[in-house]
Amino acid sequence: DPHSPGMTILTCAWMESEWLSSLGPEAKGKFRAKRYMDDLICFFIKINSWNYEKFVEELTRSECYMPPLKLVEGKPGTFLENEFEITTANSVRYWLKNEADANFAWKYAHADSHAAFAQKKATLIACLKKIDKLVSDKGALHHSAYKKLGEFLRLGYPKTILKKACARVAWETSNQNWISIRNLI
Repeated sequence: DPHSPGMTILTCAWMESEWLSSLGPEAKGKFRAKRYMDDLICFFIKINSWNYEKFVEELTRSECYMPPLKLVEGKPGTFLENEFEITTANSVRYWLKNEADANFAWKYAHADSHAAFAQKKATLIACLKKIDKLVSDKGALHHSAYKKLGEFLRLGYPKTILKKACARVAWETSNQNWISIRNLI
């Protein structure tokens, strides 16, 4: 049904609201959670003055969601299409998953395929723009961009096309880091 995604979002939001109203103010200030459709990510602090173990136990027991819904633990350090790490400065560093990371790979048309050149070029540029949006810092951008560009190189895309795509993404996003990435191809 075309209404299913919206109903899922509303149902999860209602259950989360009910669950949040059962928590005391001391707990509410000690975690942050975000949901995309039916995927949830939660960060919490570990301090002795708060029983974070009980919080995690209740959350993982799915007390937040009514049956038949239940939380299923994902792989550590991943959320949707991203990987992340918590740095020593207690900030979150994130980047787009790539082919060489955990055998994750998108399937793109080979440069010699019968697909229209405009379609292949648009796919390449869209991939680079996605990387631009789904990274936290310059280092993560360079890491993800080199992996993705390497994937397109293995598919036979000429370096000149990849360089032009980087220049276009630099221009369209106003992120000049793409120029240094282009120069290293």
